Amino acid sequence: MGVQLGAIRRRPKGLAALWNVQNFRYLIQAGFLATVVVMAVRHALLPEGALTSPPSPEAYCPFGGIETLYQWITTGKYIHHATSSSLIVLGGVLLGSLALKSSFCGWICPFGTLQEALTGITRFFERRFRPVARFAKTLKARTRSLEVVDRYLRWGKYLMLAYFLYGTILAARMVFRPYDPYITALNITEATLGPGLIILIATVVLSFFTERPWCKYLCPLSPIVGLVGKLAPTKIERTSTYCKDCAICSVACPMNLPVATASRITAVDCNDCLKCVAVCPRAGALDLVLRWPWSKPAVAAK
Repeated sequence: MGVQLGAIRRRPKGLAALWNVQNFRYLIQAGFLATVVVMAVRHALLPEGALTSPPSPEAYCPFGGIETLYQWITTGKYIHHATSSSLIVLGGVLLGSLALKSSFCGWICPFGTLQEALTGITRFFERRFRPVARFAKTLKARTRSLEVVDRYLRWGKYLMLAYFLYGTILAARMVFRPYDPYITALNITEATLGPGLIILIATVVLSFFTERPWCKYLCPLSPIVGLVGKLAPTKIERTSTYCKDCAICSVACPMNLPVATASRITAVDCNDCLKCVAVCPRAGALDLVLRWPWSKPAVAAK
């Protein structure tokens, strides 16, 4: 038995349209991103040698909590650059995942927001400038053959997670930090040419052509959030009775998931952004449903 939450996606017109779910999500994303930027700037502008300082946003990174967890359990201490805040935020993210799946990735993560904003810039120019639209169409056509390796590339984030966690436990320090584009972006004024800066630049460039490349292929936090989120009672479900196989939902999905052919979206990569639900033109075809993870969808997909 489940409860449909799809009413939140009904698209009003006029001024009421400003309050739709996607605009609300954008507002939340912008708020968290602005908060992190302000914290980073305040921390960077602090005079050298000051006894107190505004906390660095790095102290609130949930992956820092994962990295220091073993050290904290075994010795009661934190590895360098991690604090109690890292563990507290990690706990909040995991609890949120148990309730709302990977909503942290789709609604809160500042680095995910940055990637989404860069892709949004590309889409803006595609809609308003015909040469840009033609170039984008040609580029997509020529790179379509690369889609066959997409599912293999997605294993990269699992390898990153295993490698860097193992290295952190052995070295008792953040082995991943020099490679982390998010940390590099937070400390951009001090960044030197190295793995972190190269990965950051590559992520920024790729974000103009594909949505959330870091999230899909390399982010070591997303597998943990996604796997815990499998236990969440909220899932996106497709009802074949109302679905007309237009596949608009699959096109809208930033993680390139096959929404149009699934009965329930349980993939680890789903970040619960609800873009697929928002663009669905058929009432009742695609909805956010409150249902126990082990229960079956009310109507099987085709």
